[in-house]
Amino acid sequence: MDVMSSEESRFGEVSLMRGHSRGEVEIWEYNMSQKSGVCLLAIILAVFVSNGLLLGEEEPSRPPGEFQGQAELDRATRLRVSAKTMGQLEEIVAACERALELGLDEGNREYATQLMTATLLEHAARFSSRIFEQNPPDRRWPQLREFALKDLEKLLKVDDTLAEAQFLLARLHTLPGGDPMRARQAVQRVIEQLENDKDPAAKDLLIRGLVMRGRLAEDPKQRLEDLDRAVQLDPRNEEALKNRGLHYLESGEHEKAANDFRTLLEAEDDVALRQALSEAYVQSKQYDKALEQLNQIIESSPDDPVVYKVRSRVYLLNGDVLSALEDLNEADRLLPDDVSVLVMRGQVYRMTGQVAKARQDVDRALSIDGQNAEALLLRSSVSSDMGDYDQAIADLRALLQRNPQSEILRVELARVYSAARRPSRALEIMDAGLADEPQNPTLLRHKADTLLSMGRHKGAIKVYELALEVDSRDVGVLNNFSWVLATSPDDDVRDGQRSLKLAKTACELTDHSQSHILSTLAAAYAELGDFEQALIWSDKAVETEAETEKKEILEAEGKSYQLKKPWRERKTIDEQPEAESPGESDLEARKSVVNPSRPA
Repeated sequence: MDVMSSEESRFGEVSLMRGHSRGEVEIWEYNMSQKSGVCLLAIILAVFVSNGLLLGEEEPSRPPGEFQGQAELDRATRLRVSAKTMGQLEEIVAACERALELGLDEGNREYATQLMTATLLEHAARFSSRIFEQNPPDRRWPQLREFALKDLEKLLKVDDTLAEAQFLLARLHTLPGGDPMRARQAVQRVIEQLENDKDPAAKDLLIRGLVMRGRLAEDPKQRLEDLDRAVQLDPRNEEALKNRGLHYLESGEHEKAANDFRTLLEAEDDVALRQALSEAYVQSKQYDKALEQLNQIIESSPDDPVVYKVRSRVYLLNGDVLSALEDLNEADRLLPDDVSVLVMRGQVYRMTGQVAKARQDVDRALSIDGQNAEALLLRSSVSSDMGDYDQAIADLRALLQRNPQSEILRVELARVYSAARRPSRALEIMDAGLADEPQNPTLLRHKADTLLSMGRHKGAIKVYELALEVDSRDVGVLNNFSWVLATSPDDDVRDGQRSLKLAKTACELTDHSQSHILSTLAAAYAELGDFEQALIWSDKAVETEAETEKKEILEAEGKSYQLKKPWRERKTIDEQPEAESPGESDLEARKSVVNPSRPA
């Protein structure tokens, strides 16, 4: 009995939005139906008739020792007519094996082999159906897979040309814990066997084989070739279009992905497809179109909290903070104990300066899950914003104990130490990271800025030099290096010509749009005694700046230039004492992404 399979036209939110493995998608999403490829019943009936067994005739006698396996084959044939249970299928296989071992004539040997392989395939398919047809699958699926694979390997030793068996074996090996190499070998055999087969069922299996080989391909080019060919064979094939759309989405070809998803939606409306299409629009920054798709999903599923979370993200990307908060509030109403909703809303509150509300959400989240890493990280940021640096540091150190190699955590810890006016501790973290990666550009930048904030100008310029060697277009490095060369009170530090060159480069890279960089250019001209140009750029810096406090500082610089006095500045931080003894983990810093700006 041949087995063919088809997949339903749905694929879940978990697999699309969170990047689960292809094997996991196979378990939860792949449904298998059975079609008869070889009409086994017709074969059985023909044998019964030829032997007179359906006509009530007695079984013919055979000479002793001649083809002694015939009796076992006849028994297997009778069993096959009424077989329903797994045990009965196993009896058929065992009887066929004994028949072949005892001896059969040529025609019956072929028939016994066909009967045995077809029964093995059905036996394996029944095990597999409890993995692929159930949602969720049988919790014992790893054991069920092993039973099915044992059947299939036995079958393929006898006849490795059975494409349905090769395909089922490949599917089973794509599940978690399977052998991807064996899966690729099996699906390759399927494609080779069916390349020139004109039968519609063979074409269907060939398309599914191409889709599977495409998903398993490590080379993106090979993956696309297989998926393109599958679509060429059947332009409306759901699995081929779906997988090609996901490939396009992953490779950044957003419009092509959207085209495939739209084609699928024309055939059948599907929530997961609309989510995939909305993601294609998001990645291509077509936020209004993404919102249209999500709005339609919410119309059909108004009580799904996940969609509100997804739509809130799109609202944020589109600059609509109020709508994002409304969606997060609705998600919280529908699912009040969802830590991810509370953390996301807390991040929005923090982003909009509503620190007290952010703290309420993060405290709620931690009351539900006190060890949630995202919530602890958010609490450290909110605590830092509120000036509670000891809490921020404690949270970060606790997280680092769990994940000592985390770059983000080490960077954030260095930032908090700097904000807490403990720059020496921040320097320890950066130095430890630079010991491992001496040319890390962000660590160099952050270390130089920290030295600058401590008033250690000579040390700062040495590190800025190293940072520029690594990245000559880092605007932050160019600006802050230029600033210290123009404004340092130390005569042996200042270098007006170098400062002017660096400031001009920084202004060009930012289209002369950032006030603090224009201010640096003005300071460089003033250091060279060109107060006319210094005033021109100082006035432009004031015009560009929107914040009142920063504007007042820029105006003070301009007044100095009116008096034909260059600007001098040395800012220092009064080191604050440690609230507690430092942990060893603080000294194991790695890469930093902190990018502080020069004090304006």
